[in-house]
Amino acid sequence: MIISNIVHKLTVHAQKQYGTRQISDIDKIIVHHSATNSGTPDSFADYHVQKKDWPGIGYHAVIDADAKVYLTNNSTTISYNCSGQNATSIGICLIGNFEKSEPTTEQINALIHIIKFYNELTEKTLPIYGHCDFRKTSCCGRNLYAQLKQVRKQIEEK
Repeated sequence: MIISNIVHKLTVHAQKQYGTRQISDIDKIIVHHSATNSGTPDSFADYHVQKKDWPGIGYHAVIDADAKVYLTNNSTTISYNCSGQNATSIGICLIGNFEKSEPTTEQINALIHIIKFYNELTEKTLPIYGHCDFRKTSCCGRNLYAQLKQVRKQIEEK
């Protein structure tokens, strides 16, 4: 599976920038869905910067509908993906509205692949959460959330 690093190609705020951390500070993965039927890392970065006034895209990685994986922030970046958890989390977004539809098998496989990538990077088995585990939200969508138990199991099996 190919992981495309597009960190330096995405829209960023003209004046603001995210803080940084050490790789050793990372202690969890938080899974999101875009809650849209379509979109791209570029469109999400534009939205986060122009509409939300954030320093950049909120996610560290985005998995599109075709299961292509894009790195959208450096691992050392403290992005805005989950209030109260940003300093220690990696945010991964799957494109789709998983309240209404199911993630594809290929997207789930890509999610497992990128989580293994971050586990190797941090030299830890990072716990995996849905955004809804930390705040009242429908993110990561009930259909994706229901699959996180199986994702955790596959990660543990290595």
